Amino acid sequence: LRGALPEGCELRVLSPLEEARYEYLGMRQYCSASDGMLSMGGKSMQIARGDALYSLPFAMHIGYDVLRDSAGSWPARIGACEALYRQRAAREREAQDLQLDGRFVCVTDTVIPASEMGITDRDLPRDALLRMLGERVEELRSAADERANKSVTVHAARVLLLLAVVEALFAQSSSFIFRTDFCVSWPAGYLS
Repeated sequence: LRGALPEGCELRVLSPLEEARYEYLGMRQYCSASDGMLSMGGKSMQIARGDALYSLPFAMHIGYDVLRDSAGSWPARIGACEALYRQRAAREREAQDLQLDGRFVCVTDTVIPASEMGITDRDLPRDALLRMLGERVEELRSAADERANKSVTVHAARVLLLLAVVEALFAQSSSFIFRTDFCVSWPAGYLS
C-alpha cells in the first residue's frame, strides 16, 4: 500500500488518543468550547473535555460477539454483555482515573442508538439518560431471541455499552446531547 502512495505522502495508523483529539477538534467547530465529547466506534470509544483526552480500549464489537456467539438464552446473553461492559468500564475508570463531569456532546456511532430510541437533539441529564437506556435494555431482554437479527443485536450492544460507560464514568451532574445536525469524524478535525 505504501508503494501506491504518491511521493512525499505518509501512511500511518492513528493512535486512539489522536483519534480522540481529531474528533474533538471536528466537534468543536459546531459546539461550545466548554462541551465535552463522547464518541463510539466499533473497537474503541473516545472521550474528551478541555485538554483531557481518553480512549477506552473496547466498544460495541465485544458485546456484539457475546450477544451473537454465547450459549444460553437471549436474556442470559444480554446479562453477560451487560456484565462484561460494566467490568471493562470499571477497569478503565480505575486505570485512567476517570470521573467526568459537565455537558457532553455524543457523536459518531453514539447517535445511532439514540436516534433509534428517539432521544436525539435535546439535553439529557445523566440520570434521565440512564433511566431511558435501562428501560430499553429491559425491552431488549424481554424480546424474543434476536441473535439472528443483526440490526437488533448491534443495537443491543450499543445500548448496553452506553449504559455501562455513562453509569461508570460520568458524574451524576453530567448531561448529554446526541446531535444529529452535524457529523463528526477524525478527518474533519485533522483538516480543521
